[in-house]
Amino acid sequence: HWSFTSEGLLVIAGKDAKSNETVVTKLMQEDDLYFHADIHGAAHTIIWAEGKKIGEESKKQAAAFAAVFSSAWREKLPGIDVYSANPEQVTKEAPSGEAIGMGAFMIYGKREWYKKTPLEFAIGYKKTEESLEAFSGHPDAVKARCDFSLPVKFGESSKGDAAKKILGIFSSRLA
Repeated sequence: HWSFTSEGLLVIAGKDAKSNETVVTKLMQEDDLYFHADIHGAAHTIIWAEGKKIGEESKKQAAAFAAVFSSAWREKLPGIDVYSANPEQVTKEAPSGEAIGMGAFMIYGKREWYKKTPLEFAIGYKKTEESLEAFSGHPDAVKARCDFSLPVKFGESSKGDAAKKILGIFSSRLA
């Protein structure tokens, strides 16, 4: 999963154990910031800074992205605690006698917490002369990049039902 913050920074999250491993061990660099929702089944998420300063708005949006791509939505939780840590705090080194599996990591040291982070998400598009570009992510970031954006609210709809509703709305706007 990936998105951009409204400050233009790339946010990347794993989809499964293998891609979580890739995000943390191959993509994360020393000036990035790591995020994880405090629930089993959460995606490991990073802001890929590429030498740029990470602002508070980008941190908030990355925390929401990590919340959305956790099991909180499936568990029908409207918000979840998310934390961030610096890359050097994220390791495969387990305490003595313990092992860490694929896609799992230990976080050592102080974390910055984003308590009760709401599951905020939006989908939008931007029309260009040559194409139609789709974006998804935090509502503020999507709205900043798109001609039309649609917030996806936490609720009772299944993913399939929500996708059908979104397709219907986008189809009618583009007709």
